Amino acid sequence: MKSHLTFLSLASFVISLFLFSITSSFSQDKNFVGIKTLKENGKVASQTITVENKSGIRSFEQDKSINNSAAGEKYVLGGTVLWSTQDALAIANKVAINTAGNSALTGWGLNNQRVSLYSDLTSVPLWNFSTGTYDPVVDISGDGSIIAATAGKDFYILDPTTGNINYQFTLPDSLYASKVSVSRDGSMAIALTSVFGTPNAVRVYAFDLSGFPSIKWTFDVPVIENKDWSGINFSASGSEVAITDRYHLYIFNSEDGTLIWDHFVENTQSPPAISGDGKVVCTADNSGFVQTWHFNSVSNEYDLLWQYHVPPGLYINWASSVGISADGSTIVAGSMITLSSGYDGSVMCFDTYGNGTPNWIYTGFGDLVNDISVSDDGKVAAAVSWGDYYQTLKKDLIVFDVTTGEPTFQVTTPGSFFTVDMNPEGSRVIAGGKAVHAREFGNGGRLYFCEIDLGGGNVNGNVDLTNTSDDSGVLVKALGTARSTITDINGDYTIENIPAGTYTISAG
Repeated sequence: MKSHLTFLSLASFVISLFLFSITSSFSQDKNFVGIKTLKENGKVASQTITVENKSGIRSFEQDKSINNSAAGEKYVLGGTVLWSTQDALAIANKVAINTAGNSALTGWGLNNQRVSLYSDLTSVPLWNFSTGTYDPVVDISGDGSIIAATAGKDFYILDPTTGNINYQFTLPDSLYASKVSVSRDGSMAIALTSVFGTPNAVRVYAFDLSGFPSIKWTFDVPVIENKDWSGINFSASGSEVAITDRYHLYIFNSEDGTLIWDHFVENTQSPPAISGDGKVVCTADNSGFVQTWHFNSVSNEYDLLWQYHVPPGLYINWASSVGISADGSTIVAGSMITLSSGYDGSVMCFDTYGNGTPNWIYTGFGDLVNDISVSDDGKVAAAVSWGDYYQTLKKDLIVFDVTTGEPTFQVTTPGSFFTVDMNPEGSRVIAGGKAVHAREFGNGGRLYFCEIDLGGGNVNGNVDLTNTSDDSGVLVKALGTARSTITDINGDYTIENIPAGTYTISAG
């Protein structure tokens, strides 16, 4: 649909989109009280604290009657499983998806270890690359042209068309590879290595992939205590990379390997989350803290913005996973809650520059929330959980509309999900895991490729400002929705994913 506006300050008009859409209604819950001000070395931050529990241990399920429905129009309208597949022996340990959402990479482990590349059309892999007796870890660049994998003592760059080896680096000495990450533009990859048989984080390898692959820089971590790598993520710009081991967070300049900042973290098993410009970094740890830092250009360090502590249960509850939108606006974290009998999991959503009080919390996820993925604009979030042991809650993968906090799409399996990834737009999700519950012995794995309904209509138009040749920077909104965009220098704009309905388009 095409439109044209000529105006000085504000203009609006009405359009109708005749599209088929599906909506659903859910609610989230949990209330919080109290903000504690933290002061240290002249710096001030906020920590959310919960009301004192004077009635004994209480499960999150008992708080379901307390509703905290966020206001706002839904952006995520639902979803569909495009395809799914099972493996009788192997487990889908790690997944990654490209920007277009039409190529999904999976690292299968335990048995029949291999790297598999899938399209969005079929569950039959385009190719498989065997990694022998080692579980692979994988990642893919935004355009899908770079596929990296680590397995055993080797780092690989695989041909995206055939799965053949384009580059292989065998680690020296007693080093074995574990984690891997590729920058969105495909110019770099980072591999984390450690000494086989001991959980000691040892060396970071950075590879230059802009030409024929070569080692760009390395960083040796002093081994002070036993600790293993937790995870790694590039900023969307590729200029910074964040790495966690069990007790430290490291932020590097990815270009030259300069250590920008490192900080003690209390026992994390989660990869760090980093914003697209590298200015915001988040961690989740097993002491129950979600912590968020912002880069201070004066001190060249990261200052604590806030920290949130997951309310205590029967034991100390974990903050088990965390993700942040590339625009830096939204943080979503997962937890594992210890109950008097069994476990539960929750998903929490925060404004990055809020005071650490969740906008909403979704409870009753069944068990440890193992992985989180957030769209670039912070409007879509996907979370995966081990699910409850007896499969009564019927939830393993949930896609949330972040504005309202509503779970708009979910997948249930007889097993547990370990890994999830979402393309930047939030329109495609890949999730994988184990065929039986994570706390149960057994083989086999499952993989699901899903399409997320963000609305089916686009509005294209042009804004013509008077007395200027530069028509850029005008905010154009579909009123009554969360949809908006900014005009380019020619005044052109596209508002994407507008649900069926009649809307007033405003610009100003």
